[in-house]
Amino acid sequence: DLIHVHNLSACRDGLLTALSATDVPYGCTVHDVNAACPTITFLGPDGLYCGAQTDARVCAACLAAQPTFAGVDIVAWRERHRPLFERATFLIAPSRWAAQTLLRYFPSAPEPVVIPHGVPDVAARHAGTRLAVMLPDDGVPTVAVLGAVGPDKGARRIERLVELARERGARVRFVVIGYLDRQHAAWQSDDTRFTVHGRYDPRDLPDLLNHYRVSMVLFPSAGPETFSYTLSEAWGAGRPVLVPPIGALPERVVA
Repeated sequence: DLIHVHNLSACRDGLLTALSATDVPYGCTVHDVNAACPTITFLGPDGLYCGAQTDARVCAACLAAQPTFAGVDIVAWRERHRPLFERATFLIAPSRWAAQTLLRYFPSAPEPVVIPHGVPDVAARHAGTRLAVMLPDDGVPTVAVLGAVGPDKGARRIERLVELARERGARVRFVVIGYLDRQHAAWQSDDTRFTVHGRYDPRDLPDLLNHYRVSMVLFPSAGPETFSYTLSEAWGAGRPVLVPPIGALPERVVA
């Protein structure tokens, strides 16, 4: 009776072709804006957010400078996805930013309904922490970054922050509860300034934040988020957050 599309990845051509031919009504949840930009992250060759650029000439030059996307015709890419949204019976976005950004590229699409993603009450569940790295008990505040942190999530930024803190003798430590693209397993610098916990079960997050004596959770994202489950998890565990002024993160913090 109804098709609900969450993602096109790994079956893009097949799904676009099938949905264009079917009479069954369908709708989409906008988990990302990959239909507008194949990078998904809106990061240019300099690793910086482009501001959701819509000028096809600017976008073509940006993609041409990135080997992974150099062969993409951005005009054809967007035109290929346009009917998907224009024919949709409904569109759902987890944030106003995601909804407004989609309409910047596909203005003829129906107005998305903004429905934030639901998340479990992590404060009420515990899986049983299997692993933790020790920190000195010296009262130095700890700032945490959560999740799988690659360049778009700010991996290079957190590394630079650690360097700056070390150079300036700042009274602060950093811990990644999760892992980096360059460091997947549990690890700690010799001066204990920087710790990587490794993979974790979200149900254990309150215990892990307590163990690492985390005062604040930082989101050093280089690219925009459409929602961020880890933001909900940080709040669910009772921690304040610091976010960049891009994407859905400031919208959610202000609200």
